[in-house]
Amino acid sequence: FEPEQHYVFKEAQTINRTQQDFELNFADNVANFTSFNKGDLLARDGDKKHYAQHDGEHIIFPNAKVALGHRALLTVVRVPTESLDLV
Repeated sequence: FEPEQHYVFKEAQTINRTQQDFELNFADNVANFTSFNKGDLLARDGDKKHYAQHDGEHIIFPNAKVALGHRALLTVVRVPTESLDLV
């Protein structure tokens, strides 16, 4: 195993749809692992706005049409492999 040849991610945010008026702030065809910068608007859930909290925050499984209370978006950030205890 060579850590420098792999990427490790950890969850940054789980964004659930709580309002009928929910929308993602990017096109429906944006690919998984598209990266956003800290402060970029990711979604609106009624009056609440969800922003990227980190530079290099990647989106996973975006789906604005999920039922109320369900996950509409997951975000992840990269973990430096040199910081992992792999022994």
